[in-house]
Amino acid sequence: MQIKGIHHIAILTDDYERSKAFYTGVLGFEIINEVYRAERNSYKLDLA
Repeated sequence: MQIKGIHHIAILTDDYERSKAFYTGVLGFEIINEVYRAERNSYKLDLA
């Protein structure tokens, strides 16, 4: 089986700011969109 692409990955975390810093600062991803979802008390972060 050959993977031809990835649409999205969902990651749940207890420390949003630390996770965001890791993916942007350490792994080098760029923030495309960041939305706070009040109804879920959570964030949706799109990275590229």
